[in-house]
Amino acid sequence: MKRIYQSDIEWLSSWSKGEDQNASEDSEKVYSFFTQVQAESLIIPNLDSDKHLFIINKSKFERILFNETRFSGIPVVDNRFDNCIFIDCLLVDTDILKCQFYSCIFIGCKFSRGVIIESTIKSCLFDNCIMMRLVIGRSKLYNCIFEGGMEPIISEETIIENTLLSGEIIRNNR
Repeated sequence: MKRIYQSDIEWLSSWSKGEDQNASEDSEKVYSFFTQVQAESLIIPNLDSDKHLFIINKSKFERILFNETRFSGIPVVDNRFDNCIFIDCLLVDTDILKCQFYSCIFIGCKFSRGVIIESTIKSCLFDNCIMMRLVIGRSKLYNCIFEGGMEPIISEETIIENTLLSGEIIRNNR
């Protein structure tokens, strides 16, 4: 895995604003920017997959702040997120597959028409988030809190333990 640093994020930000002189040559680099990377203690602001296609694949993120990031129609596959914070992010038509989220905080995020499949979500807080037609299937939810009246569609194959969901504590759904 390659490590990325804040200077890499600054390059990506300038590229997305059209400030990079080699923008057309770098489009493949942007597409695979978050593939097999390890990132730690970074701020990733205002990244928009509608403007620039990218994938998030087989990477590890620790203590990352995703601020106003837009994930639209992109695959997020086989990643691990530890102690990350997502603020005012938008996830539309995004498939989150085989990912692990540990001790993450989601504040004011909007999930729409996406899926979370074969993933583990442990000790995470979803505060004031909106979930419209988000399907969680064949996943595991442990010790999570969903506040703000959101109601994801949860399949029967999903394991839920010690989770506060829509004002109801689910100790064990098995």
